[in-house]
Amino acid sequence: MERNKEGQFATPPSLASSIAKFALQLVAVDEPIMLEPSCGSGAFIYAALSAAEQSGIRFREIVGIEKDHEFAEVAKNLWSEWGTTIIEGDFLDFATTSSLKADLLIANPPYVRHHHLPKEIKARYGAIVSRAAGRSPSGLSGLYVYFILSSQLCLAPGAISAWLIPSEFLDTNYGKSIRKYLAEKVSIERIHRFDPDGLVFDDALVTSLIVVFKNKQPGKNHLVTFSEGDDINNPEGASLVFPQTSLRGENRWSGYFTQVPRSGLPETEPTLSDLFTIRRGIATGNNAYFIRSRDAVAADGIDDSDLIPVLPPPRRLDLLTISADPDGWPILSEQLVLMSSSEPEATIAAKNPSLAKYFKGADDKTRNSYLVRNRSPWYKVESRDPAPILLTYMGRANGKGTPFRFILNYSRAIATNGYLMLYPRGVLKNAIQKGSLTLEDVHQALQQFSQESLIAGGRVYGGGLRKIEPKELANVPAGSIFRQLGIRENTSEDLLF
Repeated sequence: MERNKEGQFATPPSLASSIAKFALQLVAVDEPIMLEPSCGSGAFIYAALSAAEQSGIRFREIVGIEKDHEFAEVAKNLWSEWGTTIIEGDFLDFATTSSLKADLLIANPPYVRHHHLPKEIKARYGAIVSRAAGRSPSGLSGLYVYFILSSQLCLAPGAISAWLIPSEFLDTNYGKSIRKYLAEKVSIERIHRFDPDGLVFDDALVTSLIVVFKNKQPGKNHLVTFSEGDDINNPEGASLVFPQTSLRGENRWSGYFTQVPRSGLPETEPTLSDLFTIRRGIATGNNAYFIRSRDAVAADGIDDSDLIPVLPPPRRLDLLTISADPDGWPILSEQLVLMSSSEPEATIAAKNPSLAKYFKGADDKTRNSYLVRNRSPWYKVESRDPAPILLTYMGRANGKGTPFRFILNYSRAIATNGYLMLYPRGVLKNAIQKGSLTLEDVHQALQQFSQESLIAGGRVYGGGLRKIEPKELANVPAGSIFRQLGIRENTSEDLLF
């Protein structure tokens, strides 16, 4: 846990060598100054020295910064005789006080999540970043965000920077500060992502990438290369090249690895938001308390006639179609009930005394959870209408190529926040109401919908975990579904059959 808080994940030697080789060939200075902002024991220093020797390059100076005393001592013992200066200290403090201007910066900055950063540290680092890059990062930013933005203070004009960082900044809201900096202030040479189904660091569940840029204002015709694979020097498959100007104002960058991003699509291209209202499933505050088996509820003598059926989590539901009994309950081996009511306790006690007894017996942990203590009455869980279409919005392909599943729901069961709930709208809703289309038609079209489109529209985490949020799903291009269902684009009424 302590290591996780400090963000200490050593760079594998082969990876350090690959990055150093790629970055060094872009350096235009004969005797460059190299800086490693979080050097640890010096993996990048060794890799850069080896690559320089092979290329006939001589470093004028190499400086490594390391906050951890033990690592700093190891680095001093290893590299001092090579003319390397190891400074024990905080890189952000170094950036504000040093006059060093590096020609080459290579870094694997500490991967420390924002909740491990005290408020006073965020405030101090935020002020440094504001001075360096002219912008203050989000309070949800990890430590590597502060490292990248503050490094501007240590870069010579035309300097090459190579950063090994988590890929999450491509799509997250807190990543906007990095995306804006990269898109507008420097010339991006390469963004290289490692295999999302693998892990660069065995003990860090994040997908990593390398960002390489030149400290130079980008020209209007500057091109950015997006590549993937185990080695930045030998990408797998075709690399994709885009004008850097297309990145400006773009909310998500992960799509550049697989397709033309949203801003590059025709303005008339419809999206899933033209067909569905998309909502996340309910959050209860404590599923173990508020969601129970129907059999257990009956055994406690609780009348479930006013209670709402709820679906099992995705890992316990392997069906693609959920049938219903005459009362609307899903026909499943496991029927679950949402323990919720909007009525006063006295009314519940008169109508359903066993339910009132259940609510009265809630433990302190349940009553004091954030969601529960901030709603009135505390046992009133947020409501949703049953959705005819559900999407399991997080999963791994596991060799099947289908991390996401669309589920047709004929029951009146609602879903938890392990699902996204899709409600037909607009022209699709009209077609279903008029009988021109059935829910089976819609579900079949979704089943045939490109998983690649969903993957490209979402985000990826370590070990190949894929995820797509409601707004991301809403923006996924859906022209193929319009065509398959015979729906005219840009109309609220007409159908083509």
